[in-house]
Amino acid sequence: MNITTLLLTTLFAAAADKEPAKESENFYRAARLGDWIEWKSGSEKSPVIMRHSVIAKSDKELTIRIDQNVDGKAAKAIEYKVDLVGPWPPVMPPNPDLVTKREELGSGTETLTIGDKKYDCKWVKTKSTFISTFQKKETTTVTISKTWTCKDVPLGGSVRAETEINGKVHTTEISGFGRGK
Repeated sequence: MNITTLLLTTLFAAAADKEPAKESENFYRAARLGDWIEWKSGSEKSPVIMRHSVIAKSDKELTIRIDQNVDGKAAKAIEYKVDLVGPWPPVMPPNPDLVTKREELGSGTETLTIGDKKYDCKWVKTKSTFISTFQKKETTTVTISKTWTCKDVPLGGSVRAETEINGKVHTTEISGFGRGK
């Protein structure tokens, strides 16, 4: 899986697992310049490390840089801007070629120990079905995701995510974070 596919899969799964947010629920508003979070996925032989860092912030917009390292090789950094005025994830315009159905399968609380750190988490397990009719060819993709978040972790608090797509489970886990000023 190339890094662009991994990034898009991770971001898409995270966005798909959230109901449309109310304007007050944009967690990026609480971010500070210098906040960062890093996740690790893949195997020990083929690790993927992704670090999100807040590099600029105004009243209306936040800029995040994503640094990626795949198999020990740095990939080109990606920067994107987040609207702080509207909701997160942003409301997407309707796409007639894509139907998304989301079903919550369960939720709860759990304390995860990752490395030598304990995280008091909320978790949600969902089933998302994506039906694409792009170019009149129907394709259905079903994902089962379980995500753990912790209020003490910046940038949305994502601590762990397990996403099953086409029978394969992809796990992403926090490897560090820090708070800015």
